Amino acid sequence: MARTSQSITQQEADVFQKWAAHKSLVMDGEIGERNGTLIGEFVMVKMDSDLTETSLAAALPHLRDQLVFKNADQSEYEKVYALLSPDEQVAFKQWNMRDLEQTHRNSWLVLRFIKDRHQTVTTTSLQNAVTNIASHAGPQLAWKPAPAQTEPYGRHSEESRSFAPKTETNKNITSSKHDHAKDARHRPTPKKSLSADESRWMDMAEGLRGNTHGTTAEIQAIMRPTWRETDSAHQG
Repeated sequence: MARTSQSITQQEADVFQKWAAHKSLVMDGEIGERNGTLIGEFVMVKMDSDLTETSLAAALPHLRDQLVFKNADQSEYEKVYALLSPDEQVAFKQWNMRDLEQTHRNSWLVLRFIKDRHQTVTTTSLQNAVTNIASHAGPQLAWKPAPAQTEPYGRHSEESRSFAPKTETNKNITSSKHDHAKDARHRPTPKKSLSADESRWMDMAEGLRGNTHGTTAEIQAIMRPTWRETDSAHQG
């Protein structure tokens, strides 16, 4: 069945967002944009179909190996985070995890500990959760590696450095300059600015709206890359 619209409709965006969430498809960042591009090109261009549950289900077996899905820890984190009130979400985002690795697993372990005890997420309850999880058996938190210990200089170290041969000093300076020059050569070049066609697509994508600010941002980020290919396919 051929597409009924050259542009992505709001209904298609809603269907895609619901389907992607159900399949635990990554929807944010560059990976989310790439996922959206792959699906959009396959369904809207190759299949020449609208984005529907049926067309998305038909496309998935062909794209599964190319798409990026959320892991179990990320899914668990998003589930428990959705249970938080707006104030609790702010408290969690402002909380300094300090020596903890900033991972989805650490986040959902701490939040789940608090919500299972029907407590409110605050700085105090977050820190208490960390203490309790660390002191009891069960799933454990991941901690940042301890900083490497540097040995203090010995009794004669200062004297040894003072009488270091000048040739060694010159050698170090020359090496340092060489390293800086080498680093400069290997700096990544800035990305090119958007073309007029891509800018036109971004304007159209930003016209889409979701039920919340977060949903709108996800829809715009995911669907933004697909218009250019779809438009050229229908105009070509």
